[in-house]
Amino acid sequence: MLAMLKCLGARIHFYKKDEIPLMVGDAVSSVGIVLSGQAHVVREDIDGNQMIITELQECDLFGETFACIKAKHCPVTVKAITDCNIMWIDYHRVITSCSSACSFHTRLIGNMLRLIAFKNLRLNRRLEILAKRSIRERLLAYLELQAESAGSRSFSIPFDRNKLADYLCTDRSAMSRELGKMRDEGILKFEKNRFTLL
Repeated sequence: MLAMLKCLGARIHFYKKDEIPLMVGDAVSSVGIVLSGQAHVVREDIDGNQMIITELQECDLFGETFACIKAKHCPVTVKAITDCNIMWIDYHRVITSCSSACSFHTRLIGNMLRLIAFKNLRLNRRLEILAKRSIRERLLAYLELQAESAGSRSFSIPFDRNKLADYLCTDRSAMSRELGKMRDEGILKFEKNRFTLL
């Protein structure tokens, strides 16, 4: 395993909460793998409003799309939400077999493809949520997916209200009002980030 990591030019970096492993405008030649902690991939508009593109958990990949196309200027920022350990692997070394053509390398490529497929599925689900026209529809679509993932009508979400509004691309105050209406109508109950769909 250590030989494979050396072959791939792997290096591990520790990032404190709120540090930036990847900044908009950076050239990208490596793939990041979250070994521990959480991070968000965010995009900021011209007015400074942030949109959370995706949340990154342990074992999640990021930067593979930009490394693949040899992006000279990354269009997103990756921000550590908690303290994180991130392994960086040279993309070119991943897709090019080494002289020993080890089985670990083949397995790594298969695992990376599987992770990319799961990431694609998550992004498609997010697209389904954002395609909803109203704040209520977006909230319900998101919360239904969370309930499905948890296997229960009661579950916790990984966002506070501000981050949830960013994730759903909506105004926080309007979203909070809508949540209050939905609670009053008996559609759901919530306390902080704990929800129950009724």
